[in-house]
Amino acid sequence: MGFFSEKYIYVDVCFLNSQHPYTYRTNDSSITINTVVMVPAGDEVKPAIVAKVRTYKEKDVLVPPEKIKEITGRADRAGQKLFKGVDMRTQMDISVKTVQTTNGYAVVVTDGAERKQVREQLKKHKDIRIVETQPVSKAYSIVSRDDAGKPVRRGYWKIQEHIDGSVTWKCSRCKAVFYNRETFCPKCHSENKKVSHDPAWIDEIEGFDAFMD
Repeated sequence: MGFFSEKYIYVDVCFLNSQHPYTYRTNDSSITINTVVMVPAGDEVKPAIVAKVRTYKEKDVLVPPEKIKEITGRADRAGQKLFKGVDMRTQMDISVKTVQTTNGYAVVVTDGAERKQVREQLKKHKDIRIVETQPVSKAYSIVSRDDAGKPVRRGYWKIQEHIDGSVTWKCSRCKAVFYNRETFCPKCHSENKKVSHDPAWIDEIEGFDAFMD
């Protein structure tokens, strides 16, 4: 074995109108999920769509490459047309998230900033397809709740504008303060849908004046 161990590319493919994956190997590192390839199947060579790509080091290979059939190449235009509209990527809905409540968990709508952050995190994950089933205009609204029908403790957020221009959010129930607004308080899990303004800068000015005196 040389200094650099050999790498093997295994791909899982699905035939037309089938969700059952079959494993083949390839030397083409440009093949990705949704690439339509030609693979040997019995006495025939058939088109199939790639559902998963795995790269192994020689020491990590679970099944010896000589026991895995190799794809014969990429499908031509006619073969690709057979799989038009088929997407083998894992679907991820970034318009909702699950949060903890007093009695269980709830699914709530995310805002624009949260969705932007998730998109950045998923940039390199080519096996994931991002979808948004809920509009940003419904941010923080509840889609579903798993709390056995029990009432959820409710409060509200006090938005605090500080003398330095910063903004914080104070829970009306537990008085905890956070830099970001959530539908449910991260500390006491109360459902805080409403917002009131708390001009904290007034108290800060009074405290500053007292200090100067």
